[in-house]
Amino acid sequence: GKEQGKEEGVRLGTMHSLTRQLESRFGPLPDEATAKLNAANLTTLEAWSLRLLDAASLEAVLESA
Repeated sequence: GKEQGKEEGVRLGTMHSLTRQLESRFGPLPDEATAKLNAANLTTLEAWSLRLLDAASLEAVLESA
């Protein structure tokens, strides 16, 4: 229980940071993008965080990991 809660906290923090970075780069996020971010696991969020560095569009970042 405690470990699972800790992992969820890390996932939420990563999701929050990535959301702010995406909004800064691409503007307000559409509902579909927000839903994808909310549903993503930590591994996927980390992959998207790396893609953000080179991606030309929001869609390119949020492609399936």
